[in-house]
Formats: sequence, C-alpha cells, structure tokens
Amino acid sequence: MIDPRSRMLAAVRHILNTEGSRALTSRNVIRVAGLPPKGRWIKKHFNNTDGLLTAYLVQADFWLRLDDTIGTIRTDDLNDCTRLKALVVRILHHQLDCFFDSREMQELMVWGISRPRSRLKREFSDARERAAAELLTAADRLLGSREIPFLPMAVFLVGACYFLPFHAAQNLSTFCGLDLTTEEGKKEVYDAVAYLVNDVL
Repeated sequence: MIDPRSRMLAAVRHILNTEGSRALTSRNVIRVAGLPPKGRWIKKHFNNTDGLLTAYLVQADFWLRLDDTIGTIRTDDLNDCTRLKALVVRILHHQLDCFFDSREMQELMVWGISRPRSRLKREFSDARERAAAELLTAADRLLGSREIPFLPMAVFLVGACYFLPFHAAQNLSTFCGLDLTTEEGKKEVYDAVAYLVNDVL
C-alpha cells in the first residue's frame, strides 16, 4: 500500500493535471488521495498546506529539477562560449518541451501568478533564482556584450518559454500569426530561440 505522504503528493499532481490549480485545496487533496477525511493527514505529514506544496514543488519545478532534466552542468560548459550557448539553447528547448507537454507545469504557472502574494511563492521564486544563478552569471560574462547584455535577453527568452505554451494550451489560437498548437509552429519558435542565442548574442 502506498504511504499517505506519497498519495497526497500524487493527488496534487493529479489535481493540477485534471482540475487545475484553483482546485488545489486541502480537502480536495485528501479526497483525491483516497484518505479518510478526518485524519489530519496534511498536518501529520507536512505540517500545513504550504508544507505539502513545498514538498511537491521540490520534486516538480522545472528549474529546481534542472540537473534531473539535462544532467549535471559541467564547469567546462560554463567557461566555453560555444558550449555555453549550446547549453542555454538545450535548457530553453527543454523548458518549452516541459510547458508545451504538461498541463501540470502550466497550472503551476497559473498558481504562481494568480494566487495572492505569499511567503511560499516568494521562497520558490528565490529558489529558482539560486538554481539558475551560476548559469546566468557565466552566460552574462561570456555571452553578453555592452550592446546586448545577456540578462535582459534571458528575461525575454525564459518569459516567452513560460508564456507561449500556456497561451497555446489555453486559447488554441495563433500568436503573432504562428499556430503554436502545431508541430510546424512549435519548430519555428524552437529555431528562433536557437538563432537568438547562437547568432544574436
């Protein structure tokens, strides 16, 4: 039998995939996990709902799981311009893959921008920044220039890789004339990301 902790974490994932982030309540988590309603399960295993979400985010968030997604980043990758560009493109392409393919990730984004400001959200925003800090510092040093600094470009590229899959999934409409619900439309975005990193920076 799966332990209650694992069942609740699986329930969070199921709710995000099927009902969306607005249905992410403690009562609904217990119901979907198939646990008796009066067991104080969240309190017992996670202390509170924020504790449950923290445990879930640690194992689900794209940036916090970057090593699992692309493998350990090597020091050589951070000190060679060509290798670093290839790494940045690979990460951005993985981010697009992740958000195009996963309603769970799209709903995590909705949760992050639509819920009231909270300590938990700030902590995870800061954790993502820390997870990417070494990469961003190296990229700013090697890839940026006085005319085109890397960090402002990263803001646009990472932001687009969050937003475009979400827009495609929610609206099923074109964006700037591209149909991102098709493989052809997605490929044009992937190619544009590679071009901006490899040829503009």
